[in-house]
Amino acid sequence: IDAMLEGFEVSKENFSTNFNGELLIITITLLSFLGLYYSAEKLTSRTSLTVSSKPLAIGLMIAIGIGLHNLGEGLAIGAAIGLGQVALSTFLIVGFALHNTTEGIAIASPLAKTKSPISKIIILGLIAGSPAIFGTWIGGFFYSPYTAIVFLSIGAGAIFQVALIILKWLYQSEQKLVQASIVSGVGVGMLIMYLTSILV
Repeated sequence: IDAMLEGFEVSKENFSTNFNGELLIITITLLSFLGLYYSAEKLTSRTSLTVSSKPLAIGLMIAIGIGLHNLGEGLAIGAAIGLGQVALSTFLIVGFALHNTTEGIAIASPLAKTKSPISKIIILGLIAGSPAIFGTWIGGFFYSPYTAIVFLSIGAGAIFQVALIILKWLYQSEQKLVQASIVSGVGVGMLIMYLTSILV
C-alpha cells in the first residue's frame, strides 16, 4: 500500500490529471500481482509431487516478489543520491536494511522444517536483495517519474502476491493462524515497519 501511495504522490507532483497516473498505477499493480500469482501457482504445482521441493518453490516466489519490491526501494535511494540528498539517502539505506530483516524471515520460514542447504538460502537472499542494487543504479543515473511509477507499482503487486503466498502456505501447512508466536511475530513486524517508515 505504501508503494502505491508513493506512486500516487509521484504522479500528482509530475503529471497532469490527463495522464491518469492513478489508473496506471492500479493497472500495473494488478497485472504484476496476477502475473506473479500465476507463475507461483505453476511453479508450486510442478513441485507438488516432491515434499522437499515445494517449500523451496514457495521461498523462491517470496524472494522474487520481495526482490521486485526492493527494486522500487532501490530506485528511491538512487534518486535521493542523484539529487544530492545525502542525508535522506542515508536514512533510506538504514531504514531499508532494517526493513529487509523482517522480509528475510518471510523467505526462510517455508524452509525452516526442511533440510535445504545453506547455499540455496543464500541464493534466495540474493534474489530478494540484489534488485535493490540495480534499482539504486537506475535511480541514480536514469531516474524519471515514469520509471518510478512503473517500478513502485510492480513492487506493490509483488508484495500483495507475497502476502497471499504466505497466507496460503500457513493454511496448507495446517498451522493455526491464531498462535502466540504468529500474533507476536506480526505485531513485532508491524512495529518495525512503522519505525522504519519514520526513518524513510
